[in-house]
Amino acid sequence: AQGATLAGIRAFFEGRYAKAEKAASNAMRLGESPGLNAIVAARSAHEMRGYSKRDGYIAEAENRAPDDSDIRLMAQAELLLEDRRAEDALRVLEQLQNKHTAALRLELKARQQTKNWDEVIALITQLDKRKVFDESQLEQLKRQAYSENLKQKAVDTATLNACWQKIPGRDRKDDKIAAAAAQCFMLLGDNTTAHQIIEQSLESQWDSELVALYASCLGNDVVRQIDRAERWLKSHESDAALLLTLGKLCAHQELWGKAQSYLEASLALAPSHSAHLALAQLQERLGQSDESRKHYQKSVDLVLNQLRNVTGGRRKSAL
Repeated sequence: AQGATLAGIRAFFEGRYAKAEKAASNAMRLGESPGLNAIVAARSAHEMRGYSKRDGYIAEAENRAPDDSDIRLMAQAELLLEDRRAEDALRVLEQLQNKHTAALRLELKARQQTKNWDEVIALITQLDKRKVFDESQLEQLKRQAYSENLKQKAVDTATLNACWQKIPGRDRKDDKIAAAAAQCFMLLGDNTTAHQIIEQSLESQWDSELVALYASCLGNDVVRQIDRAERWLKSHESDAALLLTLGKLCAHQELWGKAQSYLEASLALAPSHSAHLALAQLQERLGQSDESRKHYQKSVDLVLNQLRNVTGGRRKSAL
């Protein structure tokens, strides 16, 4: 029987699931480690989409090895999560006497699937204290959890602001989290808070994608925003996104000459659809029809080139 148990485990990790199920089932009938072998058989059946057989093995593990409840519950929760049955997985995990690290990891996955972002954040914090994640994993998890939670709480400015204030100061300055928050406040019409969030984040950590958002959240004092952006320009003079933002802000204030200079400078550094479009719209307002048409066309050409790059230049043939 011991040989059958080892053969089943080995076959499972080799990916030979039919052999693993057969060996584990034989070992279980011989009474050798029935809890362990039932789980090996269940996982093997699961890999072969034998879901009813899988559930039968899980039930057998519970009946024949009640003292091995942790291994059964952990395996059952993991299999349920693979089936995207997060609520069922959570009910199984609740039966564990002690939530060790592996169980908390499974609960984290379940909370992510159910989009319970408050619980996700709490679990990330708990697991981080156990030094579970490397820096990159932690950053990615936090960004997703905080950003999704902000979107979920964007029902009114008070609820959104309460959610934003709960985020630790260091994480509020993260460019991706700040961008998510700013966009949420903008959707609720609170552009002043949005551009303040962007300013605080950029002062801490420069990000060209975030500065591009700055032109979209016009506050009550756009002149002050222009002044702030021009101060940034002193240390980021070659940032095409910042120059584009300045061009848009100046155009909003009808500072036509400055707007055109900034937009042309942005295009000189990095031609973009947005900059060509902004310059075309500006020149159209100034009556520069010929130049406006050229930039509209360049804007369209850049978009078409990007689409061709995405599709590899393929075009659907007419049928």
